[in-house]
Amino acid sequence: MSLRTEIANNVPTKKVTEKLTSQTASITDNQMENVSRIVSSAFGLDSEIEGFDVICLSMQKGGVNTKQGGGKSNRNKVNIPFEYGGKSITTSQVNKYILNTLPNLKIRQVARAFGTEIAQRSELYGEKGFLLKQLNELYPEKWANITHESKDYWAADFQHDNPECPEEIRDLLKLRYQDKYKPINQRSYNLNNVNNMFGREIGDT
Repeated sequence: MSLRTEIANNVPTKKVTEKLTSQTASITDNQMENVSRIVSSAFGLDSEIEGFDVICLSMQKGGVNTKQGGGKSNRNKVNIPFEYGGKSITTSQVNKYILNTLPNLKIRQVARAFGTEIAQRSELYGEKGFLLKQLNELYPEKWANITHESKDYWAADFQHDNPECPEEIRDLLKLRYQDKYKPINQRSYNLNNVNNMFGREIGDT
Protein backbone atom coordinates (compact mmCIF):
# COMPACT_ATOMS: atom_id res chain seq x y z
CA MET A 1 0.00 0.00 0.00
CA SER A 2 1.40 3.42 -0.94
CA LEU A 3 1.98 6.19 1.59
CA ARG A 4 -0.66 8.27 -0.18
CA THR A 5 -3.26 5.54 0.36
CA GLU A 6 -2.25 5.06 3.98
CA ILE A 7 -2.58 8.79 4.66
CA ALA A 8 -6.07 8.80 3.17
CA ASN A 9 -7.04 5.75 5.21
CA ASN A 10 -5.74 7.33 8.40
CA VAL A 11 -7.70 10.57 8.16
CA PRO A 12 -11.27 9.33 8.47
CA THR A 13 -12.82 12.73 9.17
CA LYS A 14 -10.75 14.80 6.75
CA LYS A 15 -10.50 14.81 2.99
CA VAL A 16 -6.87 14.44 2.03
CA THR A 17 -5.61 15.92 -1.21
CA GLU A 18 -4.83 13.35 -3.87
CA LYS A 19 -1.61 15.11 -4.77
CA LEU A 20 0.98 15.06 -2.02
CA THR A 21 3.36 17.36 -3.88
CA SER A 22 0.81 20.14 -3.97
CA GLN A 23 3.14 23.14 -3.87
CA THR A 24 6.41 22.08 -5.46
CA ALA A 25 7.77 19.32 -7.63
CA SER A 26 11.10 19.31 -5.77
CA ILE A 27 10.21 16.17 -3.81
CA THR A 28 8.41 13.14 -5.18
CA ASP A 29 6.03 10.75 -3.47
CA ASN A 30 8.68 8.02 -3.68
CA GLN A 31 11.26 10.23 -1.99
CA MET A 32 8.92 11.03 0.88
CA GLU A 33 8.01 7.37 1.25
CA ASN A 34 11.71 6.56 1.48
CA VAL A 35 12.34 9.23 4.12
CA SER A 36 9.29 8.09 6.10
CA ARG A 37 10.57 4.51 6.00
CA ILE A 38 13.99 5.60 7.27
CA VAL A 39 12.52 7.70 10.08
CA SER A 40 10.21 4.87 11.09
CA SER A 41 13.09 2.41 11.24
CA ALA A 42 15.39 4.85 13.08
CA PHE A 43 12.91 5.35 15.91
CA GLY A 44 11.64 1.76 16.04
CA LEU A 45 8.15 2.62 14.86
CA ASP A 46 5.68 0.17 13.41
CA SER A 47 4.98 1.60 9.97
CA GLU A 48 5.88 4.03 7.25
CA ILE A 49 2.84 6.17 8.07
CA GLU A 50 4.14 6.60 11.61
CA GLY A 51 7.46 7.78 10.20
CA PHE A 52 5.55 10.30 8.08
CA ASP A 53 3.62 11.47 11.13
CA VAL A 54 6.86 12.06 13.04
CA ILE A 55 8.11 14.20 10.14
CA CYS A 56 4.86 16.18 10.12
CA LEU A 57 4.91 16.74 13.88
CA SER A 58 8.56 17.78 13.81
CA MET A 59 7.87 20.47 11.21
CA GLN A 60 4.68 21.59 12.94
CA LYS A 61 6.67 22.12 16.16
CA GLY A 62 9.14 24.42 14.41
CA GLY A 63 11.74 22.04 13.00
CA VAL A 64 11.66 24.03 9.76
CA ASN A 65 13.45 26.89 11.50
CA THR A 66 16.89 25.52 10.85
CA LYS A 67 18.55 28.94 10.91
CA GLN A 68 18.16 28.89 14.66
CA GLY A 69 21.25 26.72 14.72
CA GLY A 70 23.22 29.39 12.89
CA GLY A 71 24.86 28.95 9.53
CA LYS A 72 24.60 26.36 6.79
CA SER A 73 26.88 23.90 8.60
CA ASN A 74 24.46 23.83 11.52
CA ARG A 75 21.26 23.74 9.52
CA ASN A 76 19.98 20.64 11.31
CA LYS A 77 20.65 21.95 14.84
CA VAL A 78 17.13 23.04 15.84
CA ASN A 79 16.56 20.82 18.84
CA ILE A 80 12.93 20.81 19.95
CA PRO A 81 12.09 17.66 21.94
CA PHE A 82 8.81 15.77 21.62
CA GLU A 83 7.42 12.28 22.12
CA TYR A 84 5.73 9.93 19.71
CA GLY A 85 4.49 6.50 20.67
CA GLY A 86 6.54 6.58 23.84
CA LYS A 87 9.71 7.46 21.91
CA SER A 88 11.77 10.55 22.78
CA ILE A 89 12.55 12.44 19.58
CA THR A 90 13.99 15.84 18.66
CA THR A 91 13.43 17.93 15.56
CA SER A 92 17.19 17.94 15.04
CA GLN A 93 17.19 14.16 14.72
CA VAL A 94 14.33 14.19 12.25
CA ASN A 95 15.98 16.92 10.20
CA LYS A 96 19.18 14.89 10.07
CA TYR A 97 17.41 11.90 8.50
CA ILE A 98 15.64 14.14 5.99
CA LEU A 99 18.79 15.98 4.95
CA ASN A 100 20.88 12.81 4.75
CA THR A 101 18.29 11.20 2.50
CA LEU A 102 17.48 14.31 0.46
CA PRO A 103 20.74 16.29 0.49
CA ASN A 104 19.69 18.63 -2.31
CA LEU A 105 16.60 19.86 -0.47
CA LYS A 106 16.01 22.17 2.46
CA ILE A 107 13.71 21.28 5.35
CA ARG A 108 11.43 24.18 4.51
CA GLN A 109 11.04 22.96 0.91
CA VAL A 110 9.81 19.63 2.20
CA ALA A 111 7.39 21.35 4.58
CA ARG A 112 5.98 23.51 1.82
CA ALA A 113 5.51 20.51 -0.45
CA PHE A 114 3.54 18.68 2.24
CA GLY A 115 1.92 21.64 4.00
CA THR A 116 -1.63 20.32 3.73
CA GLU A 117 -0.70 16.89 5.03
CA ILE A 118 1.27 18.43 7.91
CA ALA A 119 -1.76 20.45 9.03
CA GLN A 120 -4.09 17.45 8.70
CA ARG A 121 -1.86 14.92 10.41
CA SER A 122 -0.97 17.36 13.18
CA GLU A 123 -4.62 18.01 13.90
CA LEU A 124 -5.13 14.30 14.52
CA TYR A 125 -2.54 14.56 17.30
CA GLY A 126 -3.69 17.93 18.60
CA GLU A 127 -0.37 19.55 17.65
CA LYS A 128 -0.99 23.19 16.80
CA GLY A 129 1.22 25.29 14.56
CA PHE A 130 4.37 26.78 16.07
CA LEU A 131 3.30 30.33 15.16
CA LEU A 132 0.00 30.15 17.04
CA LYS A 133 1.20 32.01 20.13
CA GLN A 134 2.89 34.68 18.05
CA LEU A 135 -0.12 35.28 15.80
CA ASN A 136 -2.36 35.51 18.87
CA GLU A 137 -0.11 38.07 20.51
CA LEU A 138 0.84 40.15 17.48
CA TYR A 139 -2.55 40.22 15.77
CA PRO A 140 -5.14 39.32 18.45
CA GLU A 141 -8.14 40.89 16.71
CA LYS A 142 -7.28 39.61 13.26
CA TRP A 143 -6.65 36.10 14.58
CA ALA A 144 -9.85 36.10 16.65
CA ASN A 145 -11.86 37.12 13.58
CA ILE A 146 -10.73 34.03 11.67
CA THR A 147 -13.47 31.46 12.26
CA HIS A 148 -12.04 28.43 10.45
CA GLU A 149 -12.42 25.50 12.85
CA SER A 150 -8.94 24.14 12.18
CA LYS A 151 -7.12 27.47 12.06
CA ASP A 152 -4.69 26.64 14.89
CA TYR A 153 -3.21 23.79 12.82
CA TRP A 154 -2.39 26.05 9.87
CA ALA A 155 -0.40 28.49 12.04
CA ALA A 156 3.00 27.77 10.52
CA ASP A 157 4.97 30.08 8.25
CA PHE A 158 5.50 27.46 5.53
CA GLN A 159 1.73 27.58 4.86
CA HIS A 160 1.69 31.16 3.58
CA ASP A 161 1.65 30.15 -0.11
CA ASN A 162 -0.26 26.89 0.25
CA PRO A 163 -3.43 27.28 -1.84
CA GLU A 164 -5.19 24.78 0.42
CA CYS A 165 -4.53 26.85 3.54
CA PRO A 166 -7.57 29.05 4.34
CA GLU A 167 -7.15 32.41 2.63
CA GLU A 168 -7.53 34.52 5.78
CA ILE A 169 -4.75 32.58 7.46
CA ARG A 170 -2.49 32.86 4.41
CA ASP A 171 -3.05 36.62 4.36
CA LEU A 172 -2.13 36.95 8.03
CA LEU A 173 0.99 34.83 7.61
CA LYS A 174 2.04 37.06 4.71
CA LEU A 175 1.37 40.16 6.80
CA ARG A 176 3.55 38.80 9.58
CA TYR A 177 6.35 38.13 7.12
CA GLN A 178 6.08 41.64 5.66
CA ASP A 179 6.03 43.24 9.11
CA LYS A 180 9.32 41.63 10.02
CA TYR A 181 11.12 43.75 7.45
CA LYS A 182 9.37 47.06 8.12
CA PRO A 183 10.58 49.79 10.48
CA ILE A 184 9.05 49.27 13.91
CA ASN A 185 6.77 52.30 13.62
CA GLN A 186 5.30 50.95 10.38
CA ARG A 187 4.40 47.48 11.58
CA SER A 188 0.81 46.30 11.95
CA TYR A 189 1.01 45.62 15.67
CA ASN A 190 1.92 47.38 18.92
CA LEU A 191 5.26 46.19 20.22
CA ASN A 192 4.43 47.53 23.67
CA ASN A 193 2.04 44.61 24.06
CA VAL A 194 4.34 41.86 22.88
CA ASN A 195 7.78 42.81 24.28
CA ASN A 196 9.39 42.90 20.85
CA MET A 197 8.77 39.23 20.07
CA PHE A 198 10.65 39.33 16.78
CA GLY A 199 14.20 38.29 17.28
CA ARG A 200 13.49 35.87 20.10
CA GLU A 201 10.40 33.87 19.18
CA ILE A 202 10.85 30.50 17.47
CA GLY A 203 8.65 31.72 14.63
CA ASP A 204 11.09 34.50 13.78
CA THR A 205 12.92 32.99 10.82
